[in-house]
Amino acid sequence: MLTYLLIDFFSFIFPFLFSFETKMVNFRKYWKPLVFALLIQYVFMISWDHLFTVMNVWSFSKDYTIGFDVWEMPIEEHIFFLAIPYSCFFIYEILNKYVKDYLKSFSLVISLLLVAVFVLIIWNYYDKLYTATASLLSLYLLLNHILVFRSHKRYLGRFYMAYLVVLIPFFIVNGLLTSLPVVMYNATSNIGIRIWTIPIEDFIYNFFMLLLIATVYESLKKKFGLSQYPKDLKKEEVV
Repeated sequence: MLTYLLIDFFSFIFPFLFSFETKMVNFRKYWKPLVFALLIQYVFMISWDHLFTVMNVWSFSKDYTIGFDVWEMPIEEHIFFLAIPYSCFFIYEILNKYVKDYLKSFSLVISLLLVAVFVLIIWNYYDKLYTATASLLSLYLLLNHILVFRSHKRYLGRFYMAYLVVLIPFFIVNGLLTSLPVVMYNATSNIGIRIWTIPIEDFIYNFFMLLLIATVYESLKKKFGLSQYPKDLKKEEVV
């Protein structure tokens, strides 16, 4: 069946088509840094995905895929890691242009709270492979943002705001994938808490995936002179 392929297609097609307009966001000008960021993310995430597929942490239903597998995963899964993040960062740039960075002043506090949450999850569920791995990777990347990149001074507030907005389409897409189900999870590898039909670990997984892209994307945007800040933020305030 075409179910998973259609989910990928409709998640991607409208942001892609709107990328060619020039008055709203002119998203095409961000393609160069975004492509690099997406490819780096793809290599990492698809490798992780393959490992957990082989280890039977999760599996994919043949009823909702076209039956063409690459590296023991449906081709739709490969498309997912390019199409979905593309659409997420289209939303990210819309928010950057039109919405004030309301979370900038709170971004370090939010980051420290998330660090505490990830540490507690790892401490309590170290024996749950999906739970512990997603939390550990998110913790590592977030600590780098706090201690090394110090990105709370530049874009981490905007990232958190975009992540909250992206949760709306996330519920739709992941809800479909987990309710049909297209993706099935080994109960021994997660803690069994779900929001609707979505494992709580998927929210952490999505957080890590998007933050990984943002890390590379924002760095390359700065090099290419494409960094944008809200209109009410004076240039001299940017660190």
